[in-house]
Amino acid sequence: MKMKGKPVSASGMRNREGGHKSSDVSGFDEGTQTSDTVRSPKRSAYVILALFVLVINGSWAVHHYQFESMPEPLTADQAGKRGFSEEEAMKHVKALTQLGPHPVGSDALDRAIQYVLAASENIKKTAHWEVDVQVDFFHASSGANRMVSGLFKGKTLVYSDLNHILLRILPKYASEAEENAILVSSHIDTVFSAEGAGDCSSCIAVMLELARGISHWAHGFKSSIIFLFNTGEEEGLNGAHSFITQHPWSDTVRLAIDLEAMGIGGKSGIFQAGPHPWAIENFAKVAKYPSAQIVAQDLFSSGAIKSATDFQVYKELAGLSGLDFAYADNTAVYHTKLSLSILVAFILPLISSSPLPFISSPWLVFGLFAAPALLGALTGQHLGYLVLQTYLLNVSSGRRGNLSPVIQADLAKLDAERWLFKGGFVQWLVLLMLGNYYKIGSSYLALVWLVSPAFAFGLLEATLSPVRLPKPLKTLTLLMGLSVPFLISSGMFIRMAGTIIGIAVRFDRNPGSTPEWLGNVVLAIYIAVTICLTMVYLLSCVHFSGAKTSIVLATCILFGLSLAAVLSGTIPPFTEDTARAVNVVHVVDTTGIYGENPEPSSYISLFSTTPGKLTKEVEQIGEGFVCSRDTVIDFVTFSVKYGCYTKDGTRSGWSESDIPTLHVESDIKADERVTQISINTKVSTRWSLAINTKEIEDFKLKDNSEELVPLGGKSSADGWHIIQFSGGKNAPKSFDMTLYWVKNYTKSMQEDEQRGDQHLLLKLRTDVDRLTPKAERVVEKLPSWCSQFGKSTSPHTLAFLSSLPVNF
Repeated sequence: MKMKGKPVSASGMRNREGGHKSSDVSGFDEGTQTSDTVRSPKRSAYVILALFVLVINGSWAVHHYQFESMPEPLTADQAGKRGFSEEEAMKHVKALTQLGPHPVGSDALDRAIQYVLAASENIKKTAHWEVDVQVDFFHASSGANRMVSGLFKGKTLVYSDLNHILLRILPKYASEAEENAILVSSHIDTVFSAEGAGDCSSCIAVMLELARGISHWAHGFKSSIIFLFNTGEEEGLNGAHSFITQHPWSDTVRLAIDLEAMGIGGKSGIFQAGPHPWAIENFAKVAKYPSAQIVAQDLFSSGAIKSATDFQVYKELAGLSGLDFAYADNTAVYHTKLSLSILVAFILPLISSSPLPFISSPWLVFGLFAAPALLGALTGQHLGYLVLQTYLLNVSSGRRGNLSPVIQADLAKLDAERWLFKGGFVQWLVLLMLGNYYKIGSSYLALVWLVSPAFAFGLLEATLSPVRLPKPLKTLTLLMGLSVPFLISSGMFIRMAGTIIGIAVRFDRNPGSTPEWLGNVVLAIYIAVTICLTMVYLLSCVHFSGAKTSIVLATCILFGLSLAAVLSGTIPPFTEDTARAVNVVHVVDTTGIYGENPEPSSYISLFSTTPGKLTKEVEQIGEGFVCSRDTVIDFVTFSVKYGCYTKDGTRSGWSESDIPTLHVESDIKADERVTQISINTKVSTRWSLAINTKEIEDFKLKDNSEELVPLGGKSSADGWHIIQFSGGKNAPKSFDMTLYWVKNYTKSMQEDEQRGDQHLLLKLRTDVDRLTPKAERVVEKLPSWCSQFGKSTSPHTLAFLSSLPVNF
């Protein structure tokens, strides 16, 4: 049959599906004659842009649902006797925070303990008549906690004079319940710099309200519940250790649940579980609002977050399985009173007053890092698309030689798009293999991102579209393939970015020891990797659409606006609500003057674990501060390599009698050298002592009445073993230490002398929670964007430094 008129081009012929598509060349078999006037394949820009908007808004919606959506709080009347009232729990939080900071050894902690004791006694009085409630005031006279892994490796944590409250609830008529207990634990004490509303008065409040409710329906239980309100957690998990090693109820515990805080709000979720899976499995079955993230467990166990919880004691020392809960919103204010993107990470410290200008406004991260990361990912993919297109055109020229060059070029574009899409499978497959090899629990995410898109591609592109020549990827393939991965993981990816931002405030554990840009680079790499991996499928569909220009323009505008906000100072890096973590310490230093009586050095030290210089801060404070890297302060547990100090007016507020002493009582130099040291910490019941393990093989420590640290089992970190001591008001202040030297100590000392090292045998820091007049003036003048920061290794506001040289 002959056709009249002009020749019909390939774009005008009916395809296999029965329709006419002017721009679709995929319906022809390879023998069809075509003209050279066929238009290049195009995808609607509006579809691609709509998909980007859907991804961005959908991800935030998932994050909000997973981490920010909370049940409505209940009053006491709404909850009833057996329910949980958030309003009643909040009353406990307010009562405890009104006491002010209550660290170990403070009067405020005594009042907090009495408050928890009174609340526990009230629960006992109002309990159901078939429920037995027992309240125990537990005093731990002393103990030594030595963890073999994690944050406390190379340390011995010694404690004395600690008080805890225990509340046990069990049914009266189930005899087996007493020997099968579930432990619920948290700590009353706070760091010296914060009232502890988040860490962890909120946890104590939850436990008290939970205990009140359970006391009215535990008559049907087969197990008992032990609530441990401990102290000393902030000084090294000492409360949990004393309970496990000294209290008779600890032998009955079969499951441990720890409540913690790594921020000041949000949904509490499980970030550690195990080692036996039955605990998390049963939680998943019964929890009304379950929240648990394996990604958080992988991050915490990797050591990236320099922190520890009581759960480590229950798991490592007692061998218990259990659950560790914490909430992590606003981690930037924790423990305070309150691709192309990688290039940006290096630039920010140079153009901003702070290398972390996004702390108080985390949404800036989207413009500063996510926008250039998306632009970089698109640029990289487009270059790959062009290379792949050229390669496929050369390969197919022989196989499709009967098609015109224009049609061959169009088909190569379609081939390149499909190969880029399938290239995403390879990326996630490699991650899945690596995750399984290294036994990373969160590697299941790679499986989701591999299987779902691969299934959609196989079903919609291969099975339901049997064609001999390639077609543009269906929009339905993207929607079907990406919906499940984004629903499962987008909230966690956003949450992880927020966690990294919060950690950045305390990134520099030894102030001045890390480059200012390092925290930015970590965040930028995370965002770049996340965008490159999660956008690999969507970006593969952009290259022959009209959306490229719009995406590039939008990301450039967003980046430019964010950068302008940083440069102009319109958005400050820190605010009163999200402050910079600083430490103000009055230091009295006698290091290096053992056996002499010169004047001790006295000065105020101002430093920050938040990267960046303190220029703006000292300008506002005044008081003669000088900032530099010239003076390194060794606080025994860490070093300050960049900080500010002033010696003006620092002679008052302390006396010579406050300075601790290290005295050599005897030194027997035989085949095995043994030295006896007496230590007097004077007014301090919180101190840190570093022992040089290059010279000392072992040691033991005792007070006047008992041995605190026996021989054996010592480990070291960087050549030192550190004792961290904390205790109550009645803790001892005089100690005897016996040092057993290494057998080749003479050779070691000679080598040090040849190197000219100022070699120290012992380094001691004693802390006093006291504000001297000069330190008080500095604290009062701190800018509103600064807040004092506390942790187990931080000095208090008055610290004394002493030492004993090797050649004493």
